[in-house]
Amino acid sequence: MQQSCRENILTISATTALIWITTLSNAAPALPSDLQDSVRNLPHRSLYLELVEEEALSTYPGAPDAFPEFEIPTDFAVMGGTSQHGSLQLMLETRLGREQALAALSDSIMASGFVDYYALAGRPLNEFIVTEITRSTRILCSDDMAYLSLLFIREDEVNSVVLTNTAGASLPHFVSCQDEAQRPPGFSVYGNELRAMMQDAPVLDLPSDAVVIHAPFIGNTSRASDTYRTSAMFVSDLGLSQLQQLFAQQTRSQSWIEVHQSVDDAYASSNWVRNINDQNSLYAEITLEQRADARFLLRMAVSRTPPEN
Repeated sequence: MQQSCRENILTISATTALIWITTLSNAAPALPSDLQDSVRNLPHRSLYLELVEEEALSTYPGAPDAFPEFEIPTDFAVMGGTSQHGSLQLMLETRLGREQALAALSDSIMASGFVDYYALAGRPLNEFIVTEITRSTRILCSDDMAYLSLLFIREDEVNSVVLTNTAGASLPHFVSCQDEAQRPPGFSVYGNELRAMMQDAPVLDLPSDAVVIHAPFIGNTSRASDTYRTSAMFVSDLGLSQLQQLFAQQTRSQSWIEVHQSVDDAYASSNWVRNINDQNSLYAEITLEQRADARFLLRMAVSRTPPEN
């Protein structure tokens, strides 16, 4: 790997120890005075430390030991790395924008033998409400090295990309990327039927100004095993009517037909149908609830059976 250094420069192990956390804030957590000098010398301003019970962290000026080997493109600078509990991180800086940075790194990593995980698994099973984190993340996989995720962090002057490799003891059930791609999700609609159903579900793309308070959740509903729901809470400068129109336009563009719509001062709902083939249809219900302080709760349920009147 270019620009890499394997020398371990700091290992902390005690009753309380330090771990790296990635944050978008510019304020680090308060630390005891005897640790402040170590914090000042950390290789990247967007990586901060907090005290955690019974943890052990190793930091590196370059890539950690056993981090996947790949060619780092010339537009990136290595800022440091960490290893902890089988999870390895490498921090890079770049002046490239999000799409350019993620594309350049993904191409280089896949040239070393990784594959795009979602090319195997089909559409992600937890990304039916698209947020800034969704847009800023890529997931790659290798049978030998398991998962390698990329997270782009936009900053004022120089942007960051955090690469995280999770393998080994931290993934005891990992067999291969293909096995992972075919593994049933952890709720009560299973296997290929669910995957096929979800390939046709709407994708709702939050506006770029949205600040997510509660990240999207996905699971089965209590009503039926062939229904799933997802939801997210966010803050936006757009009004309820504007957001409702935005999500309706997105859903309509994905071959869904609106059959009902209702909007009042603080609540909007719509019902949709999509004909998959001559014998099968999907039904969706999308609701948007406005709360205090420009907060919105977005919910979506998708089912093989029509909604109850």
